[in-house]
Amino acid sequence: MKTLKKAVKSIIDNLLLFTVIAGIVFYFSSLILHEFGLQYRFGIKRMAIILFVLFAFLGMIQVIYHLKRLRSRILLTVATIVTIIGLFPFWMFWGIAYMDTTEEIVVRNDKTMVARDESELFGGPSIFYYEYDNAIVCGKEAVYKENHNIGNPFNPKDYYLLACKSKEGNLENINRYTWNCFFTIFSEKYEYQVQEFFDEKVKTVDVKLSLLDACDEYSIYSMDISYDDVSERYLNGSIDRYNIGKFMIYDDSIYLLYDYQGDTAPSKDDFLEKGIRFEGGEDHERNIDGIIVTYDYCGEWTINDTREQMDYHAEYEWSYHEGLTYFRSWYGDDNAVIEISRN
Repeated sequence: MKTLKKAVKSIIDNLLLFTVIAGIVFYFSSLILHEFGLQYRFGIKRMAIILFVLFAFLGMIQVIYHLKRLRSRILLTVATIVTIIGLFPFWMFWGIAYMDTTEEIVVRNDKTMVARDESELFGGPSIFYYEYDNAIVCGKEAVYKENHNIGNPFNPKDYYLLACKSKEGNLENINRYTWNCFFTIFSEKYEYQVQEFFDEKVKTVDVKLSLLDACDEYSIYSMDISYDDVSERYLNGSIDRYNIGKFMIYDDSIYLLYDYQGDTAPSKDDFLEKGIRFEGGEDHERNIDGIIVTYDYCGEWTINDTREQMDYHAEYEWSYHEGLTYFRSWYGDDNAVIEISRN
């Protein structure tokens, strides 16, 4: 009985000690993660689980230490090791599944980010609040709705583009959190596998994603293939085949200008008047002044420009949270083909 009391007292002492340590770890971890913009990538639950497992393991060591009989110590030690080894595959599987869980962000006009962990592991989405200075909110104002069933204080369909300004005033660290299929995490360039690239013998090409403009309502990007000039680059002396398109994210939709000519970034009006809006929903087809656009429910859009002297064709395939994962363009009867994809 005395041994049991000592073991319990040791566990309680460890619990108090680890409570203090946990508080310090949480505080400084949140500062570090916030500094690098990763606070929405690492949830509090994950850190709590790690500390809990560590505490339980050390508590078991304390119990083993206070057992007087050598045989009991050996048996409990073996049981602990077997349990840890037996649970390891489960922890690995759960950890991978949990790491892949998407954590979304809502940016409100008061420059507060609301992170929503979609994992149902603990009975419902977890909500975290973060303040973020110099945030540009692109999209509609967040709609606040109280949902008492899952404790969700906001409408989960209201996600926005977030552009963070650096101290120098340059737009950087662009992240997209909307329900459309544009790039979730901004990167200056992406590597694509080449299935066909004119007559060039090349396995991969880089595609540069550039932010051209951003404001409270929309943001405008350009996607360009980075490769040496080839003779087939310009179609009829007008369309730059290396330019996959100019894109505008507006009202939770993707707009495309694939034949824009100009030294400056296209405006919002340019997209609304001349651009192609990628639409979801059921499979359907539209004829926009001679440009036939086919929409597929699974995120595939095909453009057939049948206007005189054009005969240009392009396929775009978008994947949720991945952005553009497949692009193919050609003209005429499968001439001068560009076909690239990204896993």
